Amino acid sequence: MEENNFDSVIGGNIRRLRVEHNKTLEAVVKAMQVCGYKWSTTTLSNIERGTRPLRASEIFDLLHCLGFEDPVSQLSAIYETPTESRLNTEILWMHLARADFEIAVARYDKTRDNLIGMLESEEAAKRFTVATQRHYRELIQNEDKMMEKVISQYPFLKHDPSETE
Repeated sequence: MEENNFDSVIGGNIRRLRVEHNKTLEAVVKAMQVCGYKWSTTTLSNIERGTRPLRASEIFDLLHCLGFEDPVSQLSAIYETPTESRLNTEILWMHLARADFEIAVARYDKTRDNLIGMLESEEAAKRFTVATQRHYRELIQNEDKMMEKVISQYPFLKHDPSETE
């Protein structure tokens, strides 16, 4: 699929969507015929190869025949080039990694707060010596230093999103 041949990009995306939805050429053609189009398997095959352009009037019906309940939401999937697809995939992975990071930081903060709360409790004052409490506070401080070191390796984490570049 050549990115500079837009009909090939669209055709390749249609084929990918058809295969992802386990639709045969024949099933999609039959569904398009029910919608009033005079399509044959050759028509769809030519569209998928990029030798016959997909007409604007056919797009929504085709997406519906491919199994999409909301064809409008899938328009980008039809027009997306392979490069855009890779970029969108990487953005998704970045989004998931950020979410994982936020969860890990929240877990770190909660665990840290729990540890400090336990050390400051009356029970800890009764059960642990001052040296033991100091030992655990030092462990927490060491973890905080390690966390600061990790975060300092990623300067963009300190970037204020309200700032414009």
